[in-house]
Amino acid sequence: MLGKKSQTILVAILSILFCLSSVSNGVFIDIQDGLFVVNATMENDTLHVSIVAETIGYVAFGPSPEGMMTGSDVIIAGYDPITQTSYIGDHFFNFRPPPIVDTIQNVRLLWASENGTHTSVSFTRPLDTGDTLQDLPIQNQTQFYIWATGSDDALGFHNNRGYIQVNLFDA
Repeated sequence: MLGKKSQTILVAILSILFCLSSVSNGVFIDIQDGLFVVNATMENDTLHVSIVAETIGYVAFGPSPEGMMTGSDVIIAGYDPITQTSYIGDHFFNFRPPPIVDTIQNVRLLWASENGTHTSVSFTRPLDTGDTLQDLPIQNQTQFYIWATGSDDALGFHNNRGYIQVNLFDA
């Protein structure tokens, strides 16, 4: 079992590797000193996202019209150590929680893991899914993105959350 310092070093190394793995345009985002780290890159018409978050529950990330949950298009993913399975879902928020599972799942989980202190996930989705009812396009401009973590894998109230404004195409 790794100690807290070793786990922190491992997460930092993984974060750096995510940053260095950029295929083309992309951005590395460190939210709240490593609480939620995102590496997003673009390849052709596909967004590739890798997240390392300080939680043993789910992670959520996605575009938002105004930085609030209403109208947001959110990917929720994680790893359940009890069942030893990874999970991911494409969701949207109408007016209030809980999020609604999209009719069309426009996301592909590449991998997910958990180490006792952090959850790491990697997934892809089209920049523009063509689904104007339940998805928001990822555009080459500054957009709001909401993020959250859950204290466990049950999709309930988040224990950390926030929003950022960023252009995911920035190199």
